[in-house]
Amino acid sequence: MKIKWLKKGLFLIITALLMAVPFFHSSANFFESGSVVDLINKDRAERNILPLVVNEKLSEAAKNKAKDMIENDYFAHTSPAGITPWSWIEKAGYDYALAGENLAINFTDPEKQHQALMNSETHKKIF
Repeated sequence: MKIKWLKKGLFLIITALLMAVPFFHSSANFFESGSVVDLINKDRAERNILPLVVNEKLSEAAKNKAKDMIENDYFAHTSPAGITPWSWIEKAGYDYALAGENLAINFTDPEKQHQALMNSETHKKIF
């Protein structure tokens, strides 16, 4: 059963795992996805919006996308080989109606990343 509120924030869990991917390096530092989700859920609770829930398949898609970005030295929604964000979700076996991707780079702590996300009116509407 799909949850309505996931339709716009579907790819959030993936982005939670991609928060600190160095652009020109072969390794990455990742935030704990739970800390990012906790910060977003705190804001959602203040706005009376249902919380986001970590999904194993979306987490797998996130890890695979992050690995591909590192191995192929890019930071973009579509890979140099033309692989779209939706490909990673489908490959992980997640069934969805709508999906979106939010990438962040060069953040060293989840609070600063979260503040940048919330400072964007477009992103804040989604989350």
